[in-house]
Order: sequence, then structure tokens, then C-alpha cells
Amino acid sequence: LAVPLTQTKDKFDKRNKRLKLMMVYIHEHYGEKLTVEDIASAAFTSERECFRLFHDCLHMSPTEYIKKLPHTGSL
Repeated sequence: LAVPLTQTKDKFDKRNKRLKLMMVYIHEHYGEKLTVEDIASAAFTSERECFRLFHDCLHMSPTEYIKKLPHTGSL
């Protein structure tokens, strides 16, 4: 049987909210030593779910995401 659209939407909204929390944490703490545990904790989720969300939504790991961020600093 099909899952009602409202239930599906809620599931994606929660995932998007968690991913956003993790991305905000990364950007706020960029330049510090970041661990996947810290990133996951920022969204009140497990390390495994952190990896899953990044792979499902961004097609990369949290570490790959951090490495692709532009380096800030003086030239």
C-alpha cells in the first residue's frame, strides 16, 4: 500500500532539518577540529544517520563536504 503523502513529507522535512542543523554546525565551527560525532550531535542523531543523510542528500560524506568548502583567509 502507498504511504500517504503527508507522512512522506514529514519524513523528508525531518531529514532536511537534521541535515541543515549539521551543515550550520560545520559552517559555524569551520577551522576547528570537527568529528562526525560532533556533527551528528548537533542534529541530535547518530553518526550512522549523519553519514546516511549526507550520502542520500549530497552524495558525499561529511568529510568530503568539509573538504569542498572554500578556504577562508588572506591571500
